[in-house]
Amino acid sequence: MKHRIFSALTALCLISCTAAALPALPARALDAGGLTYEVQEDDTVIIKRLPRSTTIKDLTIPDTIDGYPVTAIGQDAFSYCTALRTVTIPESVTSIGKYAFQGCTSLSGVNIPEGVTVLKTAVFYRCTSLRTLTIPESVTSIGASAFSRSSLSSVTVIPESVTCIGEFAFYETPYLTARQEEDPLVVVGNGILVDGTACTGDVIIPEDVTQIAGYAFYGSTLTGVSFGGGVEGIGRDAFKDCKSLRCVTIPENVTSIGGEAFFGCDSLRILTVLSPDCSIEGVIVDGEETFHGEYAYYGFDENGAPLDRYWYTYHFPGVLYGHAGSTLEAYVKEREAAHNAFDPDHGYYDYETPAFTAIEDLGDVNADGEKDVLDLVNLQKRLVRAHGTVYYSNGRYDLNMDGRIDVCDLTLLRRLLVQRTEEGGAV
Repeated sequence: MKHRIFSALTALCLISCTAAALPALPARALDAGGLTYEVQEDDTVIIKRLPRSTTIKDLTIPDTIDGYPVTAIGQDAFSYCTALRTVTIPESVTSIGKYAFQGCTSLSGVNIPEGVTVLKTAVFYRCTSLRTLTIPESVTSIGASAFSRSSLSSVTVIPESVTCIGEFAFYETPYLTARQEEDPLVVVGNGILVDGTACTGDVIIPEDVTQIAGYAFYGSTLTGVSFGGGVEGIGRDAFKDCKSLRCVTIPENVTSIGGEAFFGCDSLRILTVLSPDCSIEGVIVDGEETFHGEYAYYGFDENGAPLDRYWYTYHFPGVLYGHAGSTLEAYVKEREAAHNAFDPDHGYYDYETPAFTAIEDLGDVNADGEKDVLDLVNLQKRLVRAHGTVYYSNGRYDLNMDGRIDVCDLTLLRRLLVQRTEEGGAV
């Protein structure tokens, strides 16, 4: 790989308001505080780094350097260059790296070329002077924390070409605050619900929503959620710490659930996944935490001392409902085989296997493989002993999957048996 340092100010179209209309500076001066770049193996240029100590205020990046096209801005290229006020990026650039402008607190003007497809993680994080931006139609993905804690208040349309938005992309921005005031369900791009943290009570996800972004409802006071028919994916940590959320049914149109989607949902007792093929990432529920104190992990640090860490167990007190043979059932079986994890920075986490009930088994109270009058009698006896209602018990009893066993479930079982009789089945 060939490496170059900027050697002439005019050749790079570099404009500094601290030295307006200056002639080309000696190469040595630019070597001491200049912008570096690399020529890649495909004979294109990536902009590597402008030192944080730079006094350059207005920068124009050329479309070619030494005859090679400039196509990329690298990771951290301008991060924490607090003097920068404007940056003009040539249309030849198709890639802007992670954290490229992070912490550029004076940056108020920057363009995104039409060829850029991804705005990567934290690319404009903490750009506290950046208020307006135009996102071109070429952009399909906006990374996590891309504009977080910036002063962004106006976005010239997030195009429908955007099909993926990472968690906290607009966190603590005037833009998000304004959108929340319009509607607590903030939907942008191609039907992506990026924020619902201002929601309370029961929420209905609109039909035009296709994705629920990571952390979208993080810490909200939701008590219930109903998903529209257009939702295809639920992002990582989407409902994390929704402590009043009690019962969730994920419809068949949802094809993926991100890891830890329902962590910290202390009141959650029923989680139903209706798609038999839904992709499930990692651990999606945790449950009640128990701390068991310190213990010596089977390992040693570089000095030979035992690694003392903490031990926690998590028990999900509710029931997971899904179809027999579904990915949800496979998920539960995987947890039975390996339901623990070790984090070297914190300790040992043991996720107890959650209870699973196949939807096909609802009503088979005595688990004999049949749904008949014996199940009806069994359920009636259970309700009489409990004076009418049983909370969060055997999932086979809970025919309507609402987290409690009551006369509604008894009625449903009666209807099921009557229907089977009318159809000529045995009871």
